[in-house]
Formats: sequence, structure tokens, C-alpha cells
Amino acid sequence: MTMPAIDGADAATAAHESGHATIARAIGLDVRRASASSDDPGVITRWRVGIPPAEYASTVKKLLLVDLSGPLAEYRATGRSELGAARTDRRNAISRALRLVLDEHGLADAQLTDALRSEAAELVERLRPKAAALVEENWPAIERVAAALADGRTLTGDEVDALMAEEKP
Repeated sequence: MTMPAIDGADAATAAHESGHATIARAIGLDVRRASASSDDPGVITRWRVGIPPAEYASTVKKLLLVDLSGPLAEYRATGRSELGAARTDRRNAISRALRLVLDEHGLADAQLTDALRSEAAELVERLRPKAAALVEENWPAIERVAAALADGRTLTGDEVDALMAEEKP
């Protein structure tokens, strides 16, 4: 996919944000909005606070897949990944993973150890191949969503769904 900069959204940002939005929808998360605008790029997802404990770990792991999918989609589209955005997504993923690890062990933030940090980092790395596979499986939809984002549009979750459902020409 090669998209020119359009209305302040470039191909890298559009692919990155499309990766987040498309994979979030593909794995059943609610997308509220997606934008690649230079003024306000990002994807906002919504998930229930106070979800049942049986669903908590799987929901957090889905969010980790979404965190990882943006840089992977950007790299797939452009052959590079903007370091600042990729670092932010990695930081978000590690933070989520740390929260999950602490919660699974029934520990408070003050009880965080290097071993638990390593466990969180290992979780993120174990999920990276799954995120990469999701990006590949959903690539045509990621391209369609990225094209709409590159046109300067801010998409709702319903619009992301509609673009995902379109057939390839």
C-alpha cells in the first residue's frame, strides 16, 4: 500500500491507526473512533469496567494485541515504523501487561519486582506473533480503513466495520 499525504494524514500514520482500529474490531472490541489526523491521531476503544474476572485476562490480552498491531501494520505498509509511536505503543503494552501480571498475582504496584517486569515483557513478546498474524489476515481491511483515514476522515466504529466488510475490488 502506498498512499500520499492527504489532509495532514500520511501513509504511515493512516496504516498505524488502521492497524489498531481494524484489529480491535476483528477481535471483538468496541471502536469508538479512529483518526489519522495530525491534530488528533489515535483509536479510542471502549471496554467494560468491572468485567467478570473470568473475562479480565482475555480482554487485557486483546488490548495488548491492539497495542501491538499499529506498529506492525505501519511496518507492513511502509517498510518502517515511526519510533515515537512505536515506543508509545510498546510502553502502553508493557503497562497493560504489568497491570495484568500484578493482578494475577494479587499484588499492589509497590510490590513490582524485576521478575514480574520480565514476566510482563515476555507476555508482550509471546503475543507479538499473534498480532502479526492478525495484521496479515486482515490486511485488505487494514488497507481500506487506512485509505479512508488518509483521506482525513475520522471514522466511527460502524464505519470501520463497513470498510472491513467491503469486498476487494
